[in-house]
Amino acid sequence: MDGARGGTHPPSLDHDEPSLLEDFARMPEREIAALHLATTDDLTRLIDRRGFETLARHVHARLAGTAQPPQPGALAIASRICSGVRSR
Repeated sequence: MDGARGGTHPPSLDHDEPSLLEDFARMPEREIAALHLATTDDLTRLIDRRGFETLARHVHARLAGTAQPPQPGALAIASRICSGVRSR
């Protein structure tokens, strides 16, 4: 048994595999960039309504699931934002 099969030596890569691995490694970067573009106003470069609502849902979920109490009123504000989001 050679070392590559037994896992003691790294396998050799074909000539196409390094570029495929680089593409695979860049996928999360492209996803983050696409999400940023989808939730940012083109003119002001500020977070738009969709981004704000997504962030509000995330913050609400984090605040509702924490063991330590959030800042006074933070959970109530996040709840109001999310209830308005859900009603649409």
